[in-house]
Order: sequence, then structure tokens, then C-alpha cells
Amino acid sequence: IEMGPEHYDEVLECLRDKIDRRYEINSANPGGASFEKVAKVYSRMASVHEKRREFDQAIEMYNKSLTEDNSRFTRNALRELERAKEKHEKESYVDPAK
Repeated sequence: IEMGPEHYDEVLECLRDKIDRRYEINSANPGGASFEKVAKVYSRMASVHEKRREFDQAIEMYNKSLTEDNSRFTRNALRELERAKEKHEKESYVDPAK
């Protein structure tokens, strides 16, 4: 497993590939790409976007995850992300020089 900010693009590309191939995975292996697994992939994509401070894309991925599987973990993560986005926007508005 590759970790760290330098590998985020590779991780996102791999996860997008999994999403694109979910139907062929499902036909080859029944139950292979269940709604819960697809939701987990979207949550992982959201996590990467969140670490990159790409809040809008992260929110979009969490919402897609909730569409696939409405889990408590994802709802809580989305709520925390929205708070973090709001805090980040407020902090970027403040001028530390004043």
C-alpha cells in the first residue's frame, strides 16, 4: 500500500478504476462489488480529497457513498468535513497580519 501525499493521485486513479469496473467485477463474481463495498471506495476517495483540502470534491464523494450505502460512519464523516470546511473558510478570511 502506498501512503503519503505524493501518492494521492495514484490512489485516486486506482479507486476510479474500481468504480468504473464495478459492473464487470459483479458479473464475474456475484456479490463482488456490493453496494457496501462501492460506498467504501467512495469514502476512501473522499478521504483523499479531504486530506488535500479539496472540500467540495470530498463532500461530493461522501454524498455518493451515502447513495450507495447509508452508513452512520459516512454520515458522521460528512458532518465533520462540513464543519472543517466552514472552519477553513473562516480562517482563510482572517488576515493574520492585522
